[in-house]
Amino acid sequence: MITIIIKMASKKKQQEQFDNAWRERLKAYAQSPEFTRNLAKLKNILQPTLPQQKPPLQLVVIFCGVPGSGKTTLAKFIAKIHPSVTLRSDAIYFHWLRHLIKDDYYKAYVYQEVLARFYLQQGYSVILDDNNRTIRNRQAVYQLAQALNAKPVVIRIKVPPKIAARRVTLKGREKWNAAQKLASILHFQSQIEEITSEERRITQVIEIDGRLPLREIKHQLKEEFAKITLAKNA
Repeated sequence: MITIIIKMASKKKQQEQFDNAWRERLKAYAQSPEFTRNLAKLKNILQPTLPQQKPPLQLVVIFCGVPGSGKTTLAKFIAKIHPSVTLRSDAIYFHWLRHLIKDDYYKAYVYQEVLARFYLQQGYSVILDDNNRTIRNRQAVYQLAQALNAKPVVIRIKVPPKIAARRVTLKGREKWNAAQKLASILHFQSQIEEITSEERRITQVIEIDGRLPLREIKHQLKEEFAKITLAKNA
């Protein structure tokens, strides 16, 4: 037991050091001419996708689950039942900016964070279609939501790694075989920090069983988001 605790603490420390390193490296990036140009480009791309109406209750929706758990599928559905601006670092990097940011994926996170703040300030809800597997990353979202009077919602998706491996699309790693995909997902799963009781006190947590048929998951989400709205109006 002691050995397991030590290993977990070591992994957490390594993850924090890694996060600190890229944030330190890019802390001034948002003030650069490159960032300003690309941010304007992203706003132009997203403009046609903005909801026609702004919600009475602003939400910041985030996900926690391994690759292949269904985050993007559920993000699309949530955007239909609660019109929101969906921000996805994969889209920012792979589809829109990769050739403009010199293959530096972590710059996509900077754009995502700045865009999230911008659209929340404009009165929209925001869906962050990414994986917030650490407490620290989720806390940053909670702080942003609190600062802008939005309600944070965490979608915790649990799915067996073997099922996730069959579903997953690993950008830039399309040649990986099934064993490599499974190994990657198991590694990712080992890095997930479960949602704490303190987090549950300040945010709405929706637990999803990723093994269920999609229609059942959609029905659950529809009910859960209806409850959130009713709580606001009560």
